[in-house]
Amino acid sequence: MKKFLSLILALAMVACMSVTAFAYEDIAGTTKVNVEVPDNTPSYVFHCPASVSITYGENGYQDLGEISITDVKNIAYANIHVELDYTNLINIEDDDDYITMILGYKDDVFIDYKLCEDGSYGPLFTVRDEELVSYAAKIAAYVSASEWEKATPGATYQATVTYVLDVLGT
Repeated sequence: MKKFLSLILALAMVACMSVTAFAYEDIAGTTKVNVEVPDNTPSYVFHCPASVSITYGENGYQDLGEISITDVKNIAYANIHVELDYTNLINIEDDDDYITMILGYKDDVFIDYKLCEDGSYGPLFTVRDEELVSYAAKIAAYVSASEWEKATPGATYQATVTYVLDVLGT
């Protein structure tokens, strides 16, 4: 019995030396951020083509559609500069296979081709007292005959066009 009692006391002593562990629980919190936009905040709607196609082998400028601004509100005076950022026509199955494409603005539109503050040229949609002085610009793509010759037969090429708008004055 002494041996059994000494074993129990030894185990009790070892149990007393152990560190008590508590369960740790992640605590997460959230913060809600609210903002109320005043009714008189300047705004406008920019329109651009979602998806267009050009014809293989056609030299010269091919029409890509029109960009425009509508629904101008609470803008007394502004020039809205539109700059094109675009990729070449890239083979969808081989990123190293591409056709050089140049995008530009067609000449037969009612826009200003003024030199912008950043030194680039592009359409400036002019707003005066919530009325657009200029309305739309036609976008065109140019691919040279020598670039068309580089195309892989049966391949599909795609480019991405991003319109970057900069509002000068409001």
